[in-house]
Amino acid sequence: MPRLPSALGLGGEQTLDTLFCFPHKATPPSVAHLYMIAWRFIITDFYQLNYNKELPPFDEVQAYSIYKRTLERYTTLVMAKAKAYTIRAFIHARARERSGASHPQRLLNRTNHTIGPLFQIDAAGTLSITERMAKRLDAAHLGHIRKNIRILTHDEH
Repeated sequence: MPRLPSALGLGGEQTLDTLFCFPHKATPPSVAHLYMIAWRFIITDFYQLNYNKELPPFDEVQAYSIYKRTLERYTTLVMAKAKAYTIRAFIHARARERSGASHPQRLLNRTNHTIGPLFQIDAAGTLSITERMAKRLDAAHLGHIRKNIRILTHDEH
């Protein structure tokens, strides 16, 4: 099996099989989800090119379109997860009032595990975004999507 040199910064030598095995253990769920959305758009666009010969060939404009659509779809999904957390937390709060239990940290941890490290939600249900992801949304002209999302500082990561 061909091996990749450790000079690529991949943490030692890896075979091609282990490198392209997806999802990798070290890949956060949110990043894996982002990749899956991107690949779905890429495959769909290539499929359309295969069967519609009148479409222009795949170029930088189409690649940028895939990038933009991926970021938009992923950010919308994260916002939906944040809204779902808020609803679940409200339901759990009502149940806690009756039983006298403490705050459900497990729900918060599970939601943050799903959307992190690109996004983060606090116990109040406020969605936050990393500075790097905010810059990517602005570069893709999707700044309007993040208007209700707080930007995390380096100290809050």
